[in-house]
Amino acid sequence: TYVDYKEMLDKEKDLDAAMEQAADEKRPLLVFFMGSPPSDTTHRLAKGTLGRPGNIRAIRKGDFLCIVAKTSLKSDLATKYKITTLPTLLILSPAGKEQNRREGFIGEVDFRNGFLDLKKVNKPEE
Repeated sequence: TYVDYKEMLDKEKDLDAAMEQAADEKRPLLVFFMGSPPSDTTHRLAKGTLGRPGNIRAIRKGDFLCIVAKTSLKSDLATKYKITTLPTLLILSPAGKEQNRREGFIGEVDFRNGFLDLKKVNKPEE
């Protein structure tokens, strides 16, 4: 089955609250930064990548806490997380450190087999 990606795009949550929950539950946080209204690339990413059954299983297997953060590139939130392109996917550790980042579109298989697999990525320098 597929996730209703339009419903997913409407489920914006407070990022600070999600980070607290991730820390409490010791879970990584997958943040989907997007503009409002969503761009064509955002729709492609939500429907063609995030909403695919294999990726939904991979997200669950990795025990990621997932949220959508609607923002603009000029916002304080974008500045805080160094968001220069929308959409951007970001994985944060339970402690809030950046683990992985992808700006723009990423395909279904690359998302599952590369982006989500934190053993395969180089951690960004701080």
